[in-house]
Amino acid sequence: MRIVLKTIEGHIQLYWIKGTSRSITGWIAGDLIKKDFNVSNDTTVDLHFTYPKDGNFHHSYKIVNQKEEVYVSVYNNIIKTKIIQPDSGNRTVTEEARLKLNSMPLSVFVPTEKQLPLDKVKYRQFQTIGFTIVDGKFGLSDKINFILPSEIDKKDLVVDVTEFKSTSINLTAFLREKSTEIGNFGDSRFESSEIEFDENRLLEVRCVIHEKKQK
Repeated sequence: MRIVLKTIEGHIQLYWIKGTSRSITGWIAGDLIKKDFNVSNDTTVDLHFTYPKDGNFHHSYKIVNQKEEVYVSVYNNIIKTKIIQPDSGNRTVTEEARLKLNSMPLSVFVPTEKQLPLDKVKYRQFQTIGFTIVDGKFGLSDKINFILPSEIDKKDLVVDVTEFKSTSINLTAFLREKSTEIGNFGDSRFESSEIEFDENRLLEVRCVIHEKKQK
């Protein structure tokens, strides 16, 4: 299940989540976080989060350029790093205590306490990301994940932003009990889509819109 924005330039895939009884995995378009990692537009960034069955929740990112590939996973107590240099074939793997590197990117998204096992979670909000749509365009980078309309699944949330002039948007996802409704955020409005996770819970993606469409 994805969040897809319909812009005047095409359909853009920005947030994706899936779940099984063994884990929940979410992916976020790297263009949304490049400024946080201080990398150039010719660098590929991939970000995802994982909530496994045992509750060992973590965020991971991958940064790839011509010189090296960097893989980092942030857990509640440790940070694992793998660096590969394609030209030389060198590969280094390190594991450090989380408290020493708590200011690094992604640390804010991962609690320092180990989380409940997945089957015990009644409510969980996953990472929220925000940006502004200007004149119906996404506009953060030329490297955007455009997809064809034929690739959109009926479960995906498609948000039409073609008429937004200057509108702040937040994208997020939830795991929640079916009996629990999540309301509005202040004066904003939202669009959402949900799928069944198990007998008692749902996975939901949501786009929170902080201004009304302007024509």
